[in-house]
Amino acid sequence: HGFMEGEAHFFFPANLMADNQVLRTDTFPPGYYATDDWTDTGIRYVEDLRASSPDKPFFLYIANNAPHAPLQAKPADLAKYRGRYDAGWSVLRVARHRRQIEMGLIPPDTILPPSDPRAPRWEDTDPADREMLARHMECYAAMIDCIDQNVGKLTAFLERIGELDNTIILLTSDNGGTDAGGPAGMFNNNRRYMGLAPPPKEVERATAHDLGSPRSASLYPTGWGEVSNTPFPSFKTYTGAGGRRVACVVSWPARIRDAGAVRRQFVHVTDVMPTLLDLAG
Repeated sequence: HGFMEGEAHFFFPANLMADNQVLRTDTFPPGYYATDDWTDTGIRYVEDLRASSPDKPFFLYIANNAPHAPLQAKPADLAKYRGRYDAGWSVLRVARHRRQIEMGLIPPDTILPPSDPRAPRWEDTDPADREMLARHMECYAAMIDCIDQNVGKLTAFLERIGELDNTIILLTSDNGGTDAGGPAGMFNNNRRYMGLAPPPKEVERATAHDLGSPRSASLYPTGWGEVSNTPFPSFKTYTGAGGRRVACVVSWPARIRDAGAVRRQFVHVTDVMPTLLDLAG
């Protein structure tokens, strides 16, 4: 259940599919949002399985398109992050690096690499653009917040049916943050694929209030991609660590006793399926 495109609208996705069939979806219910749909559908799959096979193990893969472009978020989630990124990417990248050290996520001697020259220093950006620039990251954060809510919905469901303790949950990402939005981001990321030049800054500023809404198809500026990849350099599509090293969170209450511990071992995506198969016997 989902889509086969590289990008899809979160409020009105085109060409939704179930199994190998395109769904005849001309309208969506009020409040529809793809991230919620993927979780609700996944829960329904498990409910259907348990109705017929009470003890059969299951493998559930929820492949969120969030927070991939187009950056679109629900109004209530957007509202939580108004003003949170007004300090700009230069200050917040340093703050994020410091917090990662304080949390024990990275070694205390980890050096923050110099900023990429394609990401302008926040203090060098036009003050008239800064509200617009900050709005991009507010939307990105709101999308991740929605994923958090849906992970909570899924774990609450598993707890309700008595299966949370013996379910292995793995949360990770396919790549790091991108530089594709350019120094100022884009209100309509699809212009790139059409071969169209970026619109004048005045036009982008005038539509900034709509960033994250169903009317936009935005992508954040390079500076925010760099913040997302802290403490690593480089971006998605490049071989630098910022593009390919991502978070990996694993929960298995019945077997993992030191919940919240940080692991230092190197893990590769090709390790995942063989490990799960071993653990499932």
